[in-house]
Amino acid sequence: MSAVSQGIRTFGSKDRKTFIRGLSIYNKRAKKVTRFKPRPYQEKIVDLVDQGHRRILVVKARQLGLSTIIRAIFYQNLYAATEPIRHAVVSHEVGSANEIFEMDMRFHENLPPPFRHNLDKAATRVTRISASGAQSQTFTANNSKALRSYAMESAHLSEGAFYPDLMDTLSIVDASVGSDGLIILESTANGYMDAFHKLVLGALAGENEWEPVFIGWWENELYTMKPPPGFKATKAELLYADLVEEKTGHRLTREQICWRRQKIRSLNNDIRRVKREFPSFVEECFQSTENAHYDPLALEEITPTRLARTKPGPCYEAIAEEPEDDGMYVVAVDSAQGVGRDYSVITVINCRTRQPVYYWWSNRWSPKRFSEQILRVCYEYGEYKLPILGIESNNHGHEVLGYVRDAKYPERFLWKYKKKDFITTKETRPLIYGALREMIDEGLILELEEAYLDEIKAIVSGPGERPDHPKGGRDDKVISLGLGYLMLKELRIPMGSREVARKRFEDKLMKARARRNSSALPWIAR
Repeated sequence: MSAVSQGIRTFGSKDRKTFIRGLSIYNKRAKKVTRFKPRPYQEKIVDLVDQGHRRILVVKARQLGLSTIIRAIFYQNLYAATEPIRHAVVSHEVGSANEIFEMDMRFHENLPPPFRHNLDKAATRVTRISASGAQSQTFTANNSKALRSYAMESAHLSEGAFYPDLMDTLSIVDASVGSDGLIILESTANGYMDAFHKLVLGALAGENEWEPVFIGWWENELYTMKPPPGFKATKAELLYADLVEEKTGHRLTREQICWRRQKIRSLNNDIRRVKREFPSFVEECFQSTENAHYDPLALEEITPTRLARTKPGPCYEAIAEEPEDDGMYVVAVDSAQGVGRDYSVITVINCRTRQPVYYWWSNRWSPKRFSEQILRVCYEYGEYKLPILGIESNNHGHEVLGYVRDAKYPERFLWKYKKKDFITTKETRPLIYGALREMIDEGLILELEEAYLDEIKAIVSGPGERPDHPKGGRDDKVISLGLGYLMLKELRIPMGSREVARKRFEDKLMKARARRNSSALPWIAR
């Protein structure tokens, strides 16, 4: 056996952490190539691989070197292979794909000659070891055709949240790798309730096969700063430190608080950007996406409720407030075909308090059956005075509106926009979203059903600030709620002051608590 072959066998047989410490990386701080010294938070991922996890989902802050440790893990698999295994790397853009390939080549080129494999000449962004035929190829996420034709035993998906279609790419990779192969998906956050966020939520809830890992900025010991003389944490900073400790068990040090304060200043006091790029806990990643249409800080002031219950049909119904004897209401409707895709939605809003009091949605009810539910709700909330009913009359909404008229719902209580049935167009769509924005920015919505709030948080600003839902998302509930607020705005129905609305909300909360306190405890028999 040659000295080179012996050296390769010896180096390749080392345990994973020892092997990785023998690799070289480009050190950005030192501005030169140095030996890789993984930090404890990087080795968390190594430990998960060694424990046998086959699907690892990494949610990360920026500049923590997590792509580097993941590349090192897969490079060892390639280096030690004795069979022609195939590995895929997928990146969100060409530039980062090239950087990842260069990282792999740097691992190879900086090994001592006795430990260095010979490589075959191969196509662009392909590393192939001559002795075993094992290879790694780097793709971009928009080249799904090439990826689909590439058989692989393992894959690294980098910045998956920024793929054109994450779930399509993931389905291709998962089918090829199989249940025994290793897939590591890592990304910073890109959108609330997008495909990546939903994957993370499922992993945290134990509802899918992914093992979630979150690495916060505070785990990097370099993200500290010596406090200047007289430094004192503000009340807001101390409250934030309390929140981080509650979420993670880590208490931010004075040095970390000082570093974060300076980072906020260096990013022009853009706290949303700091939360997005340097999150302290996993929920924070998705609170402040760059292209969020509605202000995340304003949305945080809305209390989410979980009142929705599954009803026969199936449908979902949530009653936040029973009809009042002298109540005045508007009923806003967004209609769908009822074949399992888009949802038909009913939202009832109290005119005086501007609070939603009733929610209903389903994607399985036909227009005829849906119109009957609309009428049922209108008459339930119309004992004192029939509510003003607004139905978006696009497509299936026109059919629903016809059924409502056939049932003799009074024409004077059917809302019209500029004396015509309301149709959502490129001119009227911004009015719906704008009416909802006004309510949110003014802090006038005190509580909201969680499913509605999630949908609102997911709305992004597209070209020309045009509001839209993310790929794979929906806006049916947003349209219904926004339509209700547009109706109130156009009808100019006066509302009570915010204090009145808040008092009503607090009174209702106190009554609910009183009911809970007076009810029998579960272990007390009546």
